[in-house]
Amino acid sequence: MMVRDTLRASADIARRNYLLFAPTIGASLLVGIIGWIVQAATRDAAAQVAPTAQPLGVAAWLGTTLWIGALVGILGAVITLVGHGMTVAMAAEAVDGKSPTLQSSFAKVRPRIVALLLTALAVGALTVAGTLLLILPGLIVAFFLMFSFVALISDDVGVATALRRSATLVWSKRSESVVLFLVLFALGILFGIVSGILGLIPVAGPLLNVILGGLYVGLTTVMLVHSYRGLSQSESEAGPTAHQA
Repeated sequence: MMVRDTLRASADIARRNYLLFAPTIGASLLVGIIGWIVQAATRDAAAQVAPTAQPLGVAAWLGTTLWIGALVGILGAVITLVGHGMTVAMAAEAVDGKSPTLQSSFAKVRPRIVALLLTALAVGALTVAGTLLLILPGLIVAFFLMFSFVALISDDVGVATALRRSATLVWSKRSESVVLFLVLFALGILFGIVSGILGLIPVAGPLLNVILGGLYVGLTTVMLVHSYRGLSQSESEAGPTAHQA
């Protein structure tokens, strides 16, 4: 499978199914609105505490702020993961030639929210552990687990099975997977550069970054789903032949 063909096919699928960009954009906007509301409330509470400057009052305000920040962070992570899971579900339907909808993708993801969280924790923990050793081991972990969310949602399997399927497929299709990973890595760097430039624009910059992030996640998700399906099919077709040989 040529990665160039995958990129071309993924861009065409994304262009014909622009709705698959909506979950990520919507999740980012919702998390941003929640963060803005919490920040505004925190500033108001700080303004009320500041004039008295009583140690107990400051300590109580600080403790409450930390708890609220933690809860908002968890809520934001859940919303983001649900948005990403819906994007994967919609991309899988689009790759299969169906017309994805927000309703069908959410119905697919809703019973898998806990599995999404566990997968994110597993992938994140393994990647961070590898990165703490050296940067290269972290990249290797991310490389082998890049299909984990796709396997979890599109194949409707458990967390351990999704991780194993991703690692097994990447290992069996090392050449194609390396090229795909490098392309995704390059797109990530390009996204980071453009996002940094847009971030310098007052007011409109954050909104443009949300839209750009949705386009980036949508396209790369379609690429991962398309590649996962193609590589899996190639592996299954080569299996009997290799066994006979």
